[in-house]
Amino acid sequence: QAASTAGAAGLQCVVPPFRPDVEREADLIEEVARLWGYSRVPQPTRTSIPLRAPRRAHEAAVRDRALDVLAGVGFREAFSNSLLPMATAERFNQARLTGVQGEVVRTLNPISEEMAALRPSLLPGLLAAMVYNQNRNAGALRLMEFGRAYFKSDGADAPVPGYVERSHLLLAMSGAAEEAGWDAKERAADFFDLKGAVAHLLGALGIDGVEEESDPTSDDLTAYRLTLRAGGRDLGVLGRVADALADGLDLRQPVFFAELDFAALAALAPRGPVAAEVVSRFPAVERDLAVVVDAEQPVGPMLQMVRQTAGDLLQRSRVFDLYEGENVGAGKKSVAFALAFGKPDATLTDKEADGRIKAILKRLGKAFGAELRA
Repeated sequence: QAASTAGAAGLQCVVPPFRPDVEREADLIEEVARLWGYSRVPQPTRTSIPLRAPRRAHEAAVRDRALDVLAGVGFREAFSNSLLPMATAERFNQARLTGVQGEVVRTLNPISEEMAALRPSLLPGLLAAMVYNQNRNAGALRLMEFGRAYFKSDGADAPVPGYVERSHLLLAMSGAAEEAGWDAKERAADFFDLKGAVAHLLGALGIDGVEEESDPTSDDLTAYRLTLRAGGRDLGVLGRVADALADGLDLRQPVFFAELDFAALAALAPRGPVAAEVVSRFPAVERDLAVVVDAEQPVGPMLQMVRQTAGDLLQRSRVFDLYEGENVGAGKKSVAFALAFGKPDATLTDKEADGRIKAILKRLGKAFGAELRA
């Protein structure tokens, strides 16, 4: 019940603190109708319907697009419980898979110890689903889940003061990436299969400029991880489940996962229709660039800098060779990039392409100590 006072201006109500869902006049009207009885509310003889279909919210439209893209590459949607044992919630919260700083949200009067906290991550539920399927002789597993994670925090977007909930997307992969056939052996899924699926999703959503930061060290949850960032904000983590965690769950095959802050991804996705580009009728100028760097240097940031420096003249780019051996010296490796430059409305000259190559070499040398391989 809510305290209320009637006056000449209408009815003024005070919402009790345990009903944070009552925020506006429509919510109060709904409460009155529910208590009075929907069957006692008179029905109008006619109802006006707008001729224009309502426009979907941007995040919901991006979610539908992501579902289609991931289903197209073999992922199946799963739904897991948002309640966890307190020990499990604390363990996964410490990993901070999407960079959120906050404490675990405890439930009041939990039904059981298995439902003592709200999940700070979608990973525990999907790992349980993978164990269930594995124990029933399921082969290759490709699971995805859209859901919410919960934290105690003082974020500005908190619907309830002191608490924050975030929309997450979790991908999990295990088992064979390619089945055995007459012309090939079975190939187990690895980290790069998962990374390729995430890259495919980002490309389909029109999201670019994502930076990668690798962390090869292991912790309680991950054997290694790769953090994605854009605009100074963490987008999520890709990694392999740590051996100790997998053994404790009796997972017989390596599990690779990506937990992403989907609200942040949706904010980066362009709004409105996607613009198509006309295929250039002018030939591209192709260049191969091989540089020598320290063996421990991650290649992702280098490729990102190559693309940024090349600018709008760059049509295609990829890493096509990685070499370590006596020809490049101890503690060094050679990384080779295949680059294609071009213009949509004119022929690109060799001089223009060579100018971009020189600029790329200069920035790689300054940022990573890269030297042109002889």
